[in-house]
Amino acid sequence: MLSNIRRHFTLVAVSAAFITGLSLGAGPAHAADITANCGADNQKVCTTSKARYKGKVKKKKPKGAFFDPRKGGEYWKCPNNRPRRTAYSVTSNKACATKRIIGEKLSEAEFKGKVTNPKPKGAFFDPRKGGEYWSCPAGYIRNLNP
Repeated sequence: MLSNIRRHFTLVAVSAAFITGLSLGAGPAHAADITANCGADNQKVCTTSKARYKGKVKKKKPKGAFFDPRKGGEYWKCPNNRPRRTAYSVTSNKACATKRIIGEKLSEAEFKGKVTNPKPKGAFFDPRKGGEYWSCPAGYIRNLNP
């Protein structure tokens, strides 16, 4: 009976974490052994292993740049002689202006890069510390352990 309750709770917890994509805990991610015949009644205990850190999701904002939400988030920068951001689209040739409003001169902004790093092959997202990428060793899958 206790084994069935434990199995049901584990299934619910794993399903919830899989659906939401959330990590439970503040520590680095862990991986669970996926070898057959472990973890059930009268079977060996499944093993765990620490996941491998692959990098930050978000890139550091370049000095003097500003964030624009287009295409999942991008960094742009106005030229030094036209430092004021206007209401025009970031891709417009009127995106930036001189400090003076009267007699202002307009120019385009310079694209500095995407906000996010590409997800490495085989990695998964963990929301801790603003977002990180992790991967599991061969033979392991992501589990709920922090």
